[in-house]
Amino acid sequence: MIRGSNATQVRRWGPATSALVRRLATVTEPIHQVALAGELRVSQPRISQIVRLLTQAGINLNRLDDPSQRRLLVDLYVRHHRQDTESDALYYGLDAPYDQVHELVHEARRAAVRVAVSADLAPDLVAPWRSPTLTVVYVDRPFTPGSLVPALARGEASVIVRLVTDPALVEPGEVRRDLPLAHPVQQVWDLYDLGGGDRIEAANRLLDAVIVE
Repeated sequence: MIRGSNATQVRRWGPATSALVRRLATVTEPIHQVALAGELRVSQPRISQIVRLLTQAGINLNRLDDPSQRRLLVDLYVRHHRQDTESDALYYGLDAPYDQVHELVHEARRAAVRVAVSADLAPDLVAPWRSPTLTVVYVDRPFTPGSLVPALARGEASVIVRLVTDPALVEPGEVRRDLPLAHPVQQVWDLYDLGGGDRIEAANRLLDAVIVE
């Protein structure tokens, strides 16, 4: 379970910190700062700065083989990751959730829009627990799915098309059932952001599948 520790105060994270934590939370090997800098396209001094920040927050980066350290990284991510969102567009459809998102993804591909599917649908494909009712889909440019109808409120919507400025959020962590899925740590963040006790349980089951395995 993600803890609500207030042992340390960490300012709102930028894209580089969030990207590094997503990377570290799902690996077990020792970190190499130069390699990480190249992989994340940031400077090595910036990586060192983030590493110091995480160390101050209680992370032992020499013990990433310990699931508790990786869970603590996710805990910090849930509490301190904040994404720059240009727009949230609400939509609904009458088809099954998978069919709605599948058609949306195909439309996006035809329009050369990069897309990544997050919660609710993505966790259901990785660690099934609850039936999806509202799914966040990240896009890298303005996109209107013709297969769905605009919704006036979240309670009416089945899909949120979220336009973000951070291109890393639309890089798929994996592909399942022909859907590009958001990084699992971002899926956890979205489960918490969407809210509800059953989504918290879904987040814990997702963590068990991708962090503790």
